[in-house]
Amino acid sequence: MQWTCNLLELLGSRWPAATIVSSVGAERTLPAVPGARLGGELSTASGRNSVVGGGLENAAGGEFSTVGGGRQNRASGDNSTVGGGQRNTASAEGSTVGGGSSNTTSADGSTVGGDYHNTARGSSSTVGGGSWNTASGLYSTVGGGSWNTASGHGSTVCGGRNNTAGGQYSVVVGGALEHGECRVRDGLRGRGRA
Repeated sequence: MQWTCNLLELLGSRWPAATIVSSVGAERTLPAVPGARLGGELSTASGRNSVVGGGLENAAGGEFSTVGGGRQNRASGDNSTVGGGQRNTASAEGSTVGGGSSNTTSADGSTVGGDYHNTARGSSSTVGGGSWNTASGLYSTVGGGSWNTASGHGSTVCGGRNNTAGGQYSVVVGGALEHGECRVRDGLRGRGRA
């Protein structure tokens, strides 16, 4: 069985050892590294056990953080991940940006799936996609659409445009208002003003 770990073998015993298991069950002990940049240009993996897979000007600064690729992405929270895209930031512990452009996760356990200019800043909040959406409440969710906000605890905006779910456990199913906003303080609304 061949092992292709030449870079790690060159590092010797400068870091504590770690055991890896191959796909056929064979074990091999390798040193743990502070961070690894596997490809790309002008990228840094400065966090302990962080990885930058490739791309340009990416940075994985949090402990166990990962940037898969893309351009100018930052994974600065511990255990944070940016899959790819450009100018995405995962700054909180356990936060994830899948891809897209200019997306931000800034609260523990928050997630943005993709598209552009979305923000998940409530703990365990999620923005699936779309553009200019914000999930700021604890456990809040915006599925997609544009210019939607889920700011209440456990609130959800499924989609549409210019909708706000601001009440605790409130839901906006969808819709769009051309000259205003769809706001829900408490309960369930399909579309329109509340």
